[in-house]
Amino acid sequence: MPAAGTAAPRGPSGALLAAFVLAGVATTLAGPLLPWFAARWGLQDRQLGAFFVVQFLASLGGVLLSGLLLPRGRFRLLLVSGLLLLAGGVSALALDTMAVALGAVGCYGLGLGLVIPTGNLLTARQAAPDSAAALNLLNFAWGVGAVASSGLVALALRQPHPGAVLVAFGGACGLAAAAAWAGHPAGGATFDLPSPRRARRRSGAWLALALLFFLYVGVENVIGGWIAALARRMGLGGALWLLPAALFWAGLLGGRVTAPLVLRRIPSLRLARWAMALALGGMAALAGLFAARAAGGRASSALWIDASAFLCGAGLSVVFPEIVSLLSPGRPEARPPAMAEPLLFVPAALGGAVLPWLFGAISQQTGGPLVALVVPIAGGLGIFFALPACARRRRAAAAAAAGG
Repeated sequence: MPAAGTAAPRGPSGALLAAFVLAGVATTLAGPLLPWFAARWGLQDRQLGAFFVVQFLASLGGVLLSGLLLPRGRFRLLLVSGLLLLAGGVSALALDTMAVALGAVGCYGLGLGLVIPTGNLLTARQAAPDSAAALNLLNFAWGVGAVASSGLVALALRQPHPGAVLVAFGGACGLAAAAAWAGHPAGGATFDLPSPRRARRRSGAWLALALLFFLYVGVENVIGGWIAALARRMGLGGALWLLPAALFWAGLLGGRVTAPLVLRRIPSLRLARWAMALALGGMAALAGLFAARAAGGRASSALWIDASAFLCGAGLSVVFPEIVSLLSPGRPEARPPAMAEPLLFVPAALGGAVLPWLFGAISQQTGGPLVALVVPIAGGLGIFFALPACARRRRAAAAAAAGG
């Protein structure tokens, strides 16, 4: 029972959960839209990769802006501004030029950089001292949105004017902004974010962690971002080419929901490496599918790519929480990890920008995705081998800090 004069811990509000569902849709929207962009403007893979670069670099800008305003308690300002940027950016995708579409993706990417860290930190503060369950619920809402993004694209492409659905989604973001304005106070308590320089001094493993963030976000967005375009090139008809993207995000969401049950029996690091091996198996299956087709084979493309996408998502699902747990050994729920190491947003955003673009560039240069799949496979192998080394370094750093 809370002490007299203190507020009882509470989870995320309905308005914040709705905002995170919308943020999940927007975060993953560019991937299912790539074939539409390619058909509208005759784009090659390297040009399509530019959408990921713009989104993630703009998101990084939003995160850095959040880092300036969150210590002043500007939760409502950041949430509302971010949701309005989502509304404007997604709605502008209905317009008719590639340059405008790139600007629109940058607009909603900036909004995501405001909404997601703000929502996580606001929830962590409201639900303290035990914020893990509330943060899990909030990010479950994001996952629901990620799964739903393919359905939104399927609905849009069935309409005579697909942009109307995107404008309607923008309207939903505007309503969420109004709800956030009404449901959250104008200000909040101020606080200090830890200095990145102090974080680097605390542990010699900072560079290893930065590499893990770079590789993970990059690999997740290569597979999640390009899988719909790959399925489309397999000749899948109707809306079937959108199913692998939904299955990838469903595997990611389902794995994170069920992981706590498995972790009762298996140590987290071991589970993360097994899961990464599963994701690598899914990537190898994708490479095998394209190799078979290049050799003239007629494999069952739909079932194969659907299963591969789900395996990749399920495998990656527990890897990122394990990486995040390394930020605070022993008590990963004790503080919002993104706020604990602000500088780690830089390699994460760079991974999301660079690796999907690199995949597109190699695919265009080599005439197909087979060679380009080396990018996520190499990234996955890097994660597989770096995880235990980084975990050992963090444990040693924690033990040295405790002894000191």
